[in-house]
Amino acid sequence: MKHRFLLTAAVLLLGLGQRTAAQVTVEVVGHDESSTSYTLDASGEVYFSGDHMVILESILTGNTHSIELDSVRRVLLSGGFEGIAAAYSARPAIYPNPAREGFSIQSLPSATATLSLFAADGRRVMEQSVSEGTWVDISHLPSGLYFVRIGETCQKLAKL
Repeated sequence: MKHRFLLTAAVLLLGLGQRTAAQVTVEVVGHDESSTSYTLDASGEVYFSGDHMVILESILTGNTHSIELDSVRRVLLSGGFEGIAAAYSARPAIYPNPAREGFSIQSLPSATATLSLFAADGRRVMEQSVSEGTWVDISHLPSGLYFVRIGETCQKLAKL
């Protein structure tokens, strides 16, 4: 049970810190001291599903690894942590989400940025320059799950 608590704490830290531009390395060490490292980009995630820890290295590439919790001794995290407040204040917001006709961009870290919209299969379906408050029209796109990349961050968007 102690291992699961430590993993939960580590995953919470990773979930908060991974939204920055820097990459994060997750090293999973087994009971036999063998280890495997995974590099997560700004869209990467670590989460639990049943009795497995799931590591998604990048939403854009879809590289996913499922690891049985019983086989894990410890998890080590390194790289791009700039603090919880900095991680969330630097993350652009898209609103509304889910969206029907479009969405606006808030909290850009710079005056302008490039927005790329990817379909669930990884195809780029839209790219444009955006600034604070820009309305992005998606009315021409079919309903589904999309990924919005603005600078170094990536977020999910549901199109109704």
